[in-house]
Parts: sequence; C-alpha cells; structure tokens
Amino acid sequence: MAWRSLGALAIAVLAIAVMASGAGGMRPPSAEAAPATNLRVTSLQCSGGWVTANIAWTPDAGLVQWVDLTSWNAGFAPGTFGGWGPLAGNQGSLSWPGLYPNTNYYIRVNTFTGSVWQPSQTIVFNSGSCQTTYPGATNLTAASQQCQTGGWVQATFAWAPSGLGTQFVDLTTVNANFAPFTYGNWGPLAAGQNSLTWPGLYPNTTYYARVNTLTATGWWPSQTLVFKTRSDCQTGTGPATGLNLVAQLCQSANYVIATFNWTPSSFGSQWVELTSLNKNFAAGTYASWGPLSPSVTTFGWPGLFSNTTYYVRVSTLTAAGWAVSQTLTFTTITCGASGFSTGDKSFDGTATGTNPAILSDIYVEGHPGEGFDRIVIEFEGAFPDGTVEYIDAASACGSGLPVALDGEAILAIRMQPAQAHEDGVPTVPVSVPGTGFEILEAEQTCDFEGVVVWVIGVDELKGFRVTVLTGPSRLVIDILR
Repeated sequence: MAWRSLGALAIAVLAIAVMASGAGGMRPPSAEAAPATNLRVTSLQCSGGWVTANIAWTPDAGLVQWVDLTSWNAGFAPGTFGGWGPLAGNQGSLSWPGLYPNTNYYIRVNTFTGSVWQPSQTIVFNSGSCQTTYPGATNLTAASQQCQTGGWVQATFAWAPSGLGTQFVDLTTVNANFAPFTYGNWGPLAAGQNSLTWPGLYPNTTYYARVNTLTATGWWPSQTLVFKTRSDCQTGTGPATGLNLVAQLCQSANYVIATFNWTPSSFGSQWVELTSLNKNFAAGTYASWGPLSPSVTTFGWPGLFSNTTYYVRVSTLTAAGWAVSQTLTFTTITCGASGFSTGDKSFDGTATGTNPAILSDIYVEGHPGEGFDRIVIEFEGAFPDGTVEYIDAASACGSGLPVALDGEAILAIRMQPAQAHEDGVPTVPVSVPGTGFEILEAEQTCDFEGVVVWVIGVDELKGFRVTVLTGPSRLVIDILR
C-alpha cells in the first residue's frame, strides 16, 4: 500500500491484481462497459479518531475499476485526488480507511473498458464526527517531587491520556502560553502513556506544564498545570577541584592530545573549557566540551597545537548556577622532529637529600605514528635533578663491572638525589624490555648513595628529547626511530 497527501487528505492507494482474462462476471473485451451505478456510502466507522468509509456500487463488469476520492471540489482534476485500484471489473464494494472526521469528500468509480474511461456519477458525503470525548489528555497533575544530588528536583507527572495519538509533555518557566521557542518538550510518548518523570528542574521555581496530543484532527493540549518545585532540597554549589594535566601525547608533528583529571563536585553537568588567550575566559574567547555527566573525572582534549600555552578549567552547572574550578595553565609538548638532538640534556627538580625522588614506575612505549620510541620514569613525591647523554660504555656503579646492552649506542639517564628502593625493597624492576625498534632494552646500573642510573640500549645513535611532566611527576625521553 502506498500513501499520498492531497491537501488535507491522506489517501491510500491499494494495488489489487487484475483478474485473469475470462474470470467470472467480466465482460468479453469486445463489448463496451457502461459506468458503475448506484454509488453510495453504506456506513462510516471510527477508530482512533480516524474514519473508515464503506462504499458500495453496481459494477457493469468492465475490464478494471478504480475508486477515486478527494476532499477538493475540483471535478477530479489531475493531481487533486487519490485512486484505489485496480479493482476487478465485477467488484462492487470497498472500505476506505484513514479519512479525517467531519470532512466533505467527493467520490466516484471509474471503469476502464479497454479503450475508454467511464466514470460513475460523483457523490459527496461528510465523514462525520468521531469525537465523543475531549481528544486530548486530561487531569494533568504533578504527582510527586523528589530531591536530586546537587539540589536539583525531579517531578513526576500523571494524566489521563485520550489514547487518540502520540503525546508530548511540554514544560517551561516562561508564562507565555507556550509560544514557540519558549518551552522544552519530552516525547514522543505512546498514546496510552499516563506518567513521566522529568529530572533536573531548578528548586523553588514556578513551572508550566501540559500534555499535547497529536490526533487525526490536529494538536489537542491538556489544561496547563502551574506548579512550584520544592525549596527544601540541599543545594550543592561547589566547583570541581584538583584539576591536573595527567598526560600529553603527540597526535602528529603539530598536534597534541592533553588528558586532564579532577575531582567533580557531582552537583551538576560539567563542561571543560579551554583557550590559548589569557583573558580570564571572557565570552567568545574560549571553547568548551560538554555536557559531561556530573561524575566524570577525566577528559582528553585532542587537536591542540604543540608547544603552545593553554588555559583550562572545569565549569559545573549546579542548581544554584555556574561553579568554576581553578584555572590550570600548561604548555603542550613539542612534537615531530622538533626538539630532538644527540646532544647532552639536563633537567632540574625539587628533591633534596632528606626528600629524595623515589622511582615508582618505569616503562617503554612505541609511537610509530609519531616516529619515536619512548621511555617514561615516574616518581613519587619530589622530582630529581639529572642528565641524559650518550656514553661509550655502561658499568655497574658499585662493582664497576661492565654492563652489556643490545644496540649500537647507549643512552644514560642519571638522577639525583633519587632512589629506586624503600626499606631495602626495590620500587621498580631493574630492567625493562624494549620495543624492538629503536629502544632495544633498558637496565638500572646504579641505586647507591642518592644516585640512580638507567642505561638504554639504542639500535643506533639517534636524536632524543627530554620532557618533564607533572601529575604524577614523570621524566619522558623520546628517541627518534
């Protein structure tokens, strides 16, 4: 079945297979059929607000027939009516569903004789009213209200649906009779649904609600319910805290993804806001990413320019308004070949003899997309001073015995004051495997008198760069492949 719309009329066009030549009741092709006669509407039936018209006529056994129907009094001009057919030449009745109620329709039966069309007389009928009760929802109430985390309110509505069409719940704080763009809605809801819980409402606020039902005769709104949300919910107003930059990774030679974490207040949806302009997040100077759920604690922002200073914060929309975290200032790492060389490099920290840097983790990563291998050393507490340089040979600091490493070059990392043990127990392994590309292996050769040394077996002498990160404290060394 296919549907087409003619003005206000939706008409179904049903294709029925033409009866085989010689079927009972059909006129031989050599004889001309007369128009159908005695066309009439025998009854009307209502269902869901729509009308079905039961139509009957006396056929003259032409080759095939069509029933034409329209709500336009235009003499069945082309494009103004729908046709249902083809029907067998001896068919004398049809039920046409989906008509609008209380509407005048024009109908005829058109018979094709094999050479010409023979239309019957046109009759007009009114589809009648299908409404015995109000077609929209009734008895709308705010059945209950509950406090949500952060001071928000959720309201549960109940109503008596008409069952005559899809429903939408409309809600607003603006008393403008639900003018366009002044309200939000929730739907579509099933025709028989009779309740809905709407979360995230402001406390101690007047709202206007209604249920709007789309029926065969158009939109039918319920009465407007005016209610005020409860004021006794404990309102949370605090912002997210502890915003940190936890990682940076090169996406390409020019772009970085930066990952942040924080402690959310859980008082409302969150947005991460970021800018390269130091203008205190004035309107139009920053970008935002959200909404994030109230419990989200981490987010990675891709596509940042490398070697660029950025400002970031987390804004939380609470029931009492916006709550903004502290602003974190950071500079993205340098990506691509920039910053790489074979020369010695040094780094400075805050560790002291009484507060040494303690190694807590060490691992190797391959970054083929960025063109380098990486070794990362993490520290608990303070960060040490140190150097990174190529050396001719490696040896153990206590015994002086040589340490053999795979590869054509050795890169040494010296850190102090630092230690890789606590109470005599190592805090990191004494060796880690490489990637099989540029970093072949890495070993610890010294953990003595506040000095820790790691040596890296490198496939061949290549440029490297050193990056210091916080949250946690990390020393990152990238070696070109």
